[in-house]
Amino acid sequence: MKKNIIFLVFIFFLSCKSIDSQIVSQGNIDNAIMNSIIDFKKTKLFKTGAVFSVLENNEEEFYKITIISKGKNKYLYSKQKKAKENKLPSRYYETDNKLFIWWDENHEVTDKNIEILNKYDMLVDDEGGNVWFLESSIDDSKKGATYFICKNDLENYKRVISSTSSSTLPNLKCNK
Repeated sequence: MKKNIIFLVFIFFLSCKSIDSQIVSQGNIDNAIMNSIIDFKKTKLFKTGAVFSVLENNEEEFYKITIISKGKNKYLYSKQKKAKENKLPSRYYETDNKLFIWWDENHEVTDKNIEILNKYDMLVDDEGGNVWFLESSIDDSKKGATYFICKNDLENYKRVISSTSSSTLPNLKCNK
């Protein structure tokens, strides 16, 4: 009996891990983002940072999703404001001690968003409204991954790794 319980617990944990790393074929932009993150974890770029920005474009036949290292750029945060009043990324996904963040107008910033951004040292206090903006820098030598993902089949995608955002659609057939 004890062996059966241990076996069931092992299967449960194994199945939970596989759900986290399984690419899905159908869904919406959220599923396409998760598919991109799952694939991105297999690249060398995954090891180059701790925090990654996810940028999304919703095209007619495909989603364009770019993942780049956030670097040292931080966000201005006011403790005097409610969480949702701060201009911060409203979505995140944490895996293997790495954080992926993106903006989603359909989701509000919550205390959990602030907690996770603070955990990765991504916030700067606005000192009671005295700080108006933060200086940010872009490292043109850093590479990112751009994913072109068919809306009708999220498993049909092309990844382009480059130090510039790729705007040219690679050979991707998205049949309706």
